[in-house]
Amino acid sequence: IVFSAVEETGFRPLESKATHTSREFLMEGPSGDSLILYVTEAPVQTRGASLSDATLSKFYVTAYLAEGLAEFMMNEDITLSEEGMWEYSPVKYWPQNGEVHFFAYADSKDTGLKPTFSVGESTYTGQFSYTLPEYDSDKAAQLQPDLMFAARTGLSKQSIDGSVLFRFYHALSAINFKIGDVPEGVTMESVKFSGVKDSGSCTLTYQDDGTVTFDWQSNSTTKA
Repeated sequence: IVFSAVEETGFRPLESKATHTSREFLMEGPSGDSLILYVTEAPVQTRGASLSDATLSKFYVTAYLAEGLAEFMMNEDITLSEEGMWEYSPVKYWPQNGEVHFFAYADSKDTGLKPTFSVGESTYTGQFSYTLPEYDSDKAAQLQPDLMFAARTGLSKQSIDGSVLFRFYHALSAINFKIGDVPEGVTMESVKFSGVKDSGSCTLTYQDDGTVTFDWQSNSTTKA
């Protein structure tokens, strides 16, 4: 069994135009509504490593046999080789008969996240918890991970052509800031959110087409 990975952003570009200081994108969302996005020429990321199909180098796969739901793979490391192939060991082979349910996740910071997955009658769910890293004014942004999830259910060797293709969805939002006019002699050194709920649990729901939705339940404590 071999794997491939792509990123699902939920938006597709309609048009773009650039000035000497910024680039403006008009995006169409999955429900048809539009969004104008401004990105500065040299934006500051609000997390240290934002994953995409171009930067992803490792993800994990858990899988179950459809018949009897026996464990087939458990948090297997899938890593990108220097030759551009996704590799893992020991290699798994398709069962002679029957189907396999695959669940994947990626963690840009290797925080030790270990989500759990559940398969019911035509239902596929997952669960994980998340806590914001401790605030550090010098590197708060770089501490933030990017978490992505994907699934392919009910697959057999006969039902696919080549690799199992995962389409990843982001579980956390990334925020970029565009600073407007700043008075002469003033230097913007940092931007900070206060009163942010610092932890919570998330329930993942997977559709047959691989779509992932997230239902967050935040805890009551807050931090900067």
